[in-house]
Amino acid sequence: MSFHVILTIDSEKYTGSISTKLNKEICLRGDWEVALIQSNLLMNDSEDLFVYCDLIDYTYHNENRIQLLSAYKYKNYEKMYVRLLKKRFSSINMDLRTDLSSEIYPPLTDNSYFILHFRKL
Repeated sequence: MSFHVILTIDSEKYTGSISTKLNKEICLRGDWEVALIQSNLLMNDSEDLFVYCDLIDYTYHNENRIQLLSAYKYKNYEKMYVRLLKKRFSSINMDLRTDLSSEIYPPLTDNSYFILHFRKL
């Protein structure tokens, strides 16, 4: 059992964060995981991109807990499934950064999209 959610962002409204309100609340039962499977931002070969998401379980970066959904390092991207922390949600919030330890976010010149794949374990 699985499903996809497609998020879009207007480059003129972008401030490093993406927040999307869903039309209907999603309620999942059992254990689920999610991965960022496609984005037009992943096609840029000159930037690193780290995507954080409020729906997922925490991982550790040095001594800090972070909710890292995806790490795209220059020309090297493998989808990474991460266990969901929230199984009931009506919005999805993501932050984009160019480095794990900074607040610098990548610029957007065009409208962008992100496709998330949710699957049951």
